[in-house]
Amino acid sequence: PEESRRQLHDELLSSETGKQLSPEIMETIRAYFRNDLNLSTTAREMFIHRNTLIYRLDKIRKVTGYDLRHFQDAMAFRLLSRLPENDE
Repeated sequence: PEESRRQLHDELLSSETGKQLSPEIMETIRAYFRNDLNLSTTAREMFIHRNTLIYRLDKIRKVTGYDLRHFQDAMAFRLLSRLPENDE
């Protein structure tokens, strides 16, 4: 239902959350999912140290409440982030 979809979308991507998730962090999320939640491969692809990636994932957890290193949280985040903002 539209109301549920809007509520879930707003929960994940509220304006406050959007301000804290920079384009760099969003690219980190995309790369992490593209590499099947593999830390080493993602860090190598992004040319960053593995600890930098862990720091970014910790920041995402603090902002959104989803720990992307855990499969269930990663899938919930992925599904919620793919919800359309409105009926188009």
